[in-house]
Amino acid sequence: MIVAIASQHGGAGRAVLASQLALLRARAGRRVLLLDTDPRGGACAW
Repeated sequence: MIVAIASQHGGAGRAVLASQLALLRARAGRRVLLLDTDPRGGACAW
């Protein structure tokens, strides 16, 4: 399964949503790869 979360508007909660989805999938025993292409690296903080 490939999921992409994108928005041009800043502060839309993309990093939080992506991190939470990745966490839920990992806890369900699935392999997860989370890529954050935002130069600010918002997903890395979560």
